[in-house]
Amino acid sequence: MARARCRQATARSVARTAVPFFLVLGLAVVAVTAQKKPKPKPLLSLYRSKLVPKMYNLETCADKANSFRIANLSVGLGRFGGEVYDLDLHVLRTAQQISQVKLAVQRCTGAVSPAMCEKFNTWIFTNSICDMMVAKHMAWSPMMQFINPPFKCPMEAGVYAIRNGSMDLDLVDKALPGNSLDKFIWLTDVQLFDEARALFGCFKWVLEARRVRIKDDGILG
Repeated sequence: MARARCRQATARSVARTAVPFFLVLGLAVVAVTAQKKPKPKPLLSLYRSKLVPKMYNLETCADKANSFRIANLSVGLGRFGGEVYDLDLHVLRTAQQISQVKLAVQRCTGAVSPAMCEKFNTWIFTNSICDMMVAKHMAWSPMMQFINPPFKCPMEAGVYAIRNGSMDLDLVDKALPGNSLDKFIWLTDVQLFDEARALFGCFKWVLEARRVRIKDDGILG
């Protein structure tokens, strides 16, 4: 009888010891598991921004004698809400080479008026102009790739049709960091000179840039 009572007491003691042991073991497993659990990765943005153009008052320079004329100009809506342009460019004479391109830009705040605009910069290009005009990944590439017949030197007299032409303002934004293209209105004057350095063609226009949000898969957000 004494031995039985001893065995029962021993069993109760083992049971009391086992409960806290397994409790501590369980808590330790939970702690280790929590430590090994990988931290969640931050969610990547599904959206990015894109600059799209709104260009108006596109015309040849009436105040400068040149050989370009614009006809049948119309404006449509592009994929991301930017504008695309259809026009016929009448070239009145042939240029054997384009020897120089002069790009003059004014920056306006809020409205186009002498009081609101200031000279921004003037760029003059003289090297390999004919190749540069048809190079890929340029701001003007979305316009030049839709010219028919294709642009080449010599640039023959005739009619050149542009359909769904546009501009890549993201490339301009990268080339001019910190200038906030979408915060201003831009007055642009482009002059092309022939092999004799005589004015061959001249355009001017007003440009605004709108920043839109698109998904990484190319869908407008």
